[in-house]
Amino acid sequence: MARDIQTITLEDIPELSRFLTVGFDAPPGASFAAPEVLRWKYLDPVAPKSRLSDKPSKSHFHSTSGARDEAATVDVDFTGPLSFIARDETGRIVGHLGLCRTAFEGQALTAHGGQVSTIHIIDWLGSRDFRSVGISLMRKAHEGVATQFGLGVSQAALVVGERAGYELRSLVPVYTRVLRMGYWLRSRELNFVTRAMRAARDTASQWTQPAVVPRMTITLKRISTFGAEITPIVAKAKTSVILTRRDPARLNALLGFPQQAMTGWHLVDDTGQLRGLAVLNVIPKDRGRIHTGKIVDCLLDDIDVTVWQAAMLALTRELARQGADLAQAYASTPWTVEALRQCSYKSRFAVKFHIRDRQALIPRDAMFYLTPLEGDYAYT
Repeated sequence: MARDIQTITLEDIPELSRFLTVGFDAPPGASFAAPEVLRWKYLDPVAPKSRLSDKPSKSHFHSTSGARDEAATVDVDFTGPLSFIARDETGRIVGHLGLCRTAFEGQALTAHGGQVSTIHIIDWLGSRDFRSVGISLMRKAHEGVATQFGLGVSQAALVVGERAGYELRSLVPVYTRVLRMGYWLRSRELNFVTRAMRAARDTASQWTQPAVVPRMTITLKRISTFGAEITPIVAKAKTSVILTRRDPARLNALLGFPQQAMTGWHLVDDTGQLRGLAVLNVIPKDRGRIHTGKIVDCLLDDIDVTVWQAAMLALTRELARQGADLAQAYASTPWTVEALRQCSYKSRFAVKFHIRDRQALIPRDAMFYLTPLEGDYAYT
């Protein structure tokens, strides 16, 4: 029988690292479960601290017994626990659940003050000997949060989530562009014949479907930290879509990732005006044989495809300069789809976007802007 669920402490990190590595059948030293990454995800503070309300926060991390699931009226403290562990009677970890705490924001949520609290669950794992621990951890995670969402979760998690009320809202296409033909030679994901065929296909498409020449130029300026200069960009984006919170604290925390060095960028147009922000990451795959470059986040002050195409092209070139073999980006809006298409990206697969919204706080027809920033896709 599992003990009471506890919040994680620094002393738990080494054992949690082993538990996640073995439980997910990952190789030793897997990045997502490395002790320094777990500390960064779950224990390093993000400042300044944010709240969804100026009201005093309420304590809501107690026993799950009889807890309210619907909690739109409960203030969410973004300094709250980001990780829960369950131990058995011997003290051994038998379950874990990590949280990305944020809020949906946008003009479509005006009736709720423009924002609704939400979470994304990561590193969710229960021991096979304790079948109920996973759902107990989920119930704990739901406490005090108005909505919950999942993006591209595993099939096992999806089955449990749908039973708990997560509903499919959309499919988010994931677009890729091969930057170096050697990618197909070094990749071990497919057999040799398939890789050779895809290399030939991508080589041919460069001639038959070349990138569209943009009608404007976006210049990238690397920055070490984001500040108040991004506020107008985020405010304009909220007029068209619902997005998760974008503030300097959240973006700067990404730049502090302890392994690959993520890079932050200002996107500037021909006149010198700041038009957007971006975060990039180049992630080693197949034990360093190949490198995937991710457009972790890109947010602009306009939905004009012309601006987005110029921005995506500049970011793609930067990923190539940083040594990426493959570039990857999410496309949850029509203008990002078209911009990526014009930059010779291809839609290769899609991730499912689920929301649990028991109080119907979010309009059914709302358009969401989703990127690898959500969950832990920025660094995995």
